[in-house]
Amino acid sequence: MRAAEGDIVLCCPRLLSEEVDKAEHELRVAQTEFDRQAEVTRLLLEGIGSTHLNHLRCLQDFAEAQTVFYAQCHHHMQDLQRELHRCANADGIPPPSAAGGSDPASSAFPSEPLTSEAACSSQLPVTGSRKAKVLYDYDAHDA
Repeated sequence: MRAAEGDIVLCCPRLLSEEVDKAEHELRVAQTEFDRQAEVTRLLLEGIGSTHLNHLRCLQDFAEAQTVFYAQCHHHMQDLQRELHRCANADGIPPPSAAGGSDPASSAFPSEPLTSEAACSSQLPVTGSRKAKVLYDYDAHDA
């Protein structure tokens, strides 16, 4: 029995050394993987700031474009209303009364006066026939 105990004592340092070497190798592999993941995470976090700034810039550009678009639509609507009033006055129909007060939409957008040149070029003939092309035909249903 003493010989078997001696073999175990002699083998233990060698087994212990192999286990330590194996553990150190696993530690190096784990540390390398951790460092790689930390670098990837750092790069992603750096990109988030610039991505957010770019997204904010795009949203601001979109909001500005929407504002300009709706201001142009409002201006065209006012031009069309003036044109309709002018056509109605030419036919002898009195314009609708302004007893309801000013249009709330007109105070939201500044209106520019219609120049005489623009009025002449945009004025439609009152007499004659006109044709229109139907682009979309649909039935509206309440949802």
